[in-house]
Amino acid sequence: MNIPLVFLLSVIPDVDLLIPFVEHRGPFHSILLTVVVFVPFFVKYRKRASPYFAALIQHLLIGDYVAGGGIQLLWPLTSQPYGLDVGIESPISIALEWAIFLVSAVIMIKTKDIYKLPQPNPSNLILGVPTFTVLLPTFLAFPLHVPLALVPPHILYLGIFLISLSKYSQLAIAKSMHKKQKEKPT
Repeated sequence: MNIPLVFLLSVIPDVDLLIPFVEHRGPFHSILLTVVVFVPFFVKYRKRASPYFAALIQHLLIGDYVAGGGIQLLWPLTSQPYGLDVGIESPISIALEWAIFLVSAVIMIKTKDIYKLPQPNPSNLILGVPTFTVLLPTFLAFPLHVPLALVPPHILYLGIFLISLSKYSQLAIAKSMHKKQKEKPT
C-alpha cells in the first residue's frame, strides 16, 4: 500500500476549492461519482483498491457529511445537499476524527509503514499536497480552523509529513550534487 497516496486521496475531494465555478462540497464530494471512478480500480486491483477507496470516502462521510454541513452525496442524480451538520467543534466530530487518527496510526504501526514514511522515497512528494493544503494552513490561520482537541493529531501528521518531505529533499539534493561532481572535468 502506498501510504502517501492514501493521505493524498483523503484530501483530494477538496480540490474543488481550487477549481473556479465548481461548488465546494459539490460533485467532488459525491459518493456516486466516487464509486463510478473507483469501479475500474476495483476491477483491476480488486480488494487492494479498498484502502484507497476508504481514504477517499472517509473525507466525504466523516469530514463533510457529519461535520461539514452537507455534501452533494448523490450528484449527478441530485444536487441536494445531505449531511448531519453536527459541526466541527462537536464532541461527535472530534471523537470521529480521533478514531480515524488512532485507527490509521495503529494500521501504520502494525504494517510498519510508519517507519517507511521517513525514508527517502519519491512517492513522499505526494505528502506535499496534504501538508501545504490542509495541515500548514490550519496552523497559519488564526483563529485555528480545527478545534484545540484536534491539534495533537494535526501536529503529529504535520511532523511526519515534513520529515518525509525533508528526507526525500535531502536525497534529491545529494543525488544532484553527486551528478554535478561526476560531470566536472578532471
